[in-house]
Amino acid sequence: MPRPDRVLIEGASTGHRHEFADGTPVKLYELSGEIFVRVLERPARLVHREHGPIDLEPGCYRAWRQREYQGLGFSAPVLD
Repeated sequence: MPRPDRVLIEGASTGHRHEFADGTPVKLYELSGEIFVRVLERPARLVHREHGPIDLEPGCYRAWRQREYQGLGFSAPVLD
């Protein structure tokens, strides 16, 4: 099913978005909870406020959310 906007993924904790720049030749689709990107005719620029842009060459892509490992939240005992 086509998506109506240019937002790929909303940031989970910060609210910042990964979105395609205006004028970028791209179509976004969602199917069974998965996101697909079709980049048309020339590279598409994906932008995010916390890091540099990513240029994607024409083609079809599947996107997924990358998560950071936060650790287990406890200290292991020190053995002598």
